[in-house]
Amino acid sequence: MGFIGFMQLEEYLCKLFAVRVDLVTKDALKPYIGKRILEEVVYVPEQECHAAIKNLMQPCVIKNQIQPGGTMTREYRDYINDIAESIDDAISFVECMTYPELQKDRNTINAVVRSLEIIGEASRHIPKSIKDKAPNIPWSEMTAMRNRIAHKYFGIDNKIVWDVVNEYLPNLKPEIAELIRQVMERVSES
Repeated sequence: MGFIGFMQLEEYLCKLFAVRVDLVTKDALKPYIGKRILEEVVYVPEQECHAAIKNLMQPCVIKNQIQPGGTMTREYRDYINDIAESIDDAISFVECMTYPELQKDRNTINAVVRSLEIIGEASRHIPKSIKDKAPNIPWSEMTAMRNRIAHKYFGIDNKIVWDVVNEYLPNLKPEIAELIRQVMERVSES
């Protein structure tokens, strides 16, 4: 199935169930919510699934334990991991580059900005109780950075992006690693 068909299926399922549906492929599932989702999947024989997609007459996956109007939320641990991965990505994208080299490389600029956007978006979804355990992490600033990138993309200063990746993210990385350690320790104790 191509991208257009995928988006059409998502739209169809939204209308069918009268709820927001976030359709993802199995390979795109994050580990924590992915485990929960895979525990609830109702598998339909491949022929029936293909027929349902082709005809858009019936759903091929049924979500259990979600009431109409509700959605399954991602695990906050997936969001913390998204932050850690995006920090690593952004730092690696500019590794061995100078600022003048970055200015000339739109692909790298776009990749770094996307990583910063993910960091900010993921930070919005961390529960307050978890944020309170990591007061040294500038949660609101990370979200504000994402909002700036998403809504004022035309005003992004590459020098600020450079400084964030080379000065701010290396300091944030151990803070996030410590938060991951604390969260995993807490999970293993329960």
